[in-house]
Amino acid sequence: MVKTINLKKTTKSELIELIRKLKRRKDDQYFLQENGKPMAVLISKAEYERYREQDRLKGANDLRQFLDQVHSKMNHGYSEEEVEKDVLEAIHEVRKQRRA
Repeated sequence: MVKTINLKKTTKSELIELIRKLKRRKDDQYFLQENGKPMAVLISKAEYERYREQDRLKGANDLRQFLDQVHSKMNHGYSEEEVEKDVLEAIHEVRKQRRA
């Protein structure tokens, strides 16, 4: 269940109860808003671990694809400088995506 919570209208005890519910209802997500602006998202630890694992697997896959590209270029007569430039560009792109 996805639910939006207005922090101005929610008591501390209600927030604590929402957190306790996450232990029982692992797929619930609570979007916390203040003055109509998103502030945070509450998810269960299990859901957080799933996101982390997906991120880890995506990173490993991206690295594998990148290394395959580098190796294919190295086998086709590219200079060391060209390969190094590609490596630095790929690192920049990965960092840019993670910041987004």
